[in-house]
Amino acid sequence: MSTMSTRLLSILLMAVIFVCGFLSGRLTAPRDSVLPGLQGNPDQPIEPLRVQDRVMRRYIEELALTPEQVETCRPLFEETGERMLKLPKLSEERLEELERFHRAFASHLTPEQQEKASKMLEQAQRMKRPKR
Repeated sequence: MSTMSTRLLSILLMAVIFVCGFLSGRLTAPRDSVLPGLQGNPDQPIEPLRVQDRVMRRYIEELALTPEQVETCRPLFEETGERMLKLPKLSEERLEELERFHRAFASHLTPEQQEKASKMLEQAQRMKRPKR
């Protein structure tokens, strides 16, 4: 193999590696959020997501909430999140607050979503109930 063909092959190989890296980065990058205001303003520094926003994002993804459901339930997430932040972690009061949230939240869900939300609550109850 000549020096010229070796150079062309190495350039071609580097181009393929670059394209593959670029495409894999684009395919694995987070999509635009369905939560308005979480994309951030390019002129402002990026702030970490608030706990309520992270929890809300989890519910949006796991329950496949519609944009209408998100907007309707946003105040419920905000209020519950603020109250829960004031309670000690793994406390009975915090678990009661979560159960209260799920009772209010269920009225905004379809039957399928209610079933999934119920399973999410059961999982949280198992994890957060104090061991006796």
